[in-house]
Amino acid sequence: MPSLQTLAQQLVELRAQITAIEEQAKPLKAQKDELQAQVLEMMKATEQYGVKFQDFTVSRAVRKTLAVTNEKAVIEQLKERGMSQYYSEQLNDLFKGSLAKEIVKAGEAIDGTEIAESEYISVRKAKATERRNVTTEPFQSKLPHVVSRRADSS
Repeated sequence: MPSLQTLAQQLVELRAQITAIEEQAKPLKAQKDELQAQVLEMMKATEQYGVKFQDFTVSRAVRKTLAVTNEKAVIEQLKERGMSQYYSEQLNDLFKGSLAKEIVKAGEAIDGTEIAESEYISVRKAKATERRNVTTEPFQSKLPHVVSRRADSS
């Protein structure tokens, strides 16, 4: 069995390796964030919510989260409702993990909170059995009420 010193030394070395890898990944993460922003903007400009390609699908999505803007007001309201399991003179993880999600689902923020939305894209690799034919033509809906717009049209 290795000594405490040996294990601690291995831990220090491993942490240093992780830090070095994270530093190397920073430019890649910045490039990924920029590309995601460009894809999202292009999808918004062309009013597309999902695009299927042969090997992957890109979709726009909205994530809603509850932002606490006045913690004291939230605690006061939870006290009035007899929900002491969600705070201990400050909001605890149980509030953030369960009640906050329920509030977002209901769409009704309580005093001291606001429901924030952030739009993002989701990229999912296609399964081998799910390969698709790719079309490069603009989308033309067969439904009379759907209008297709291209990014280069006004």
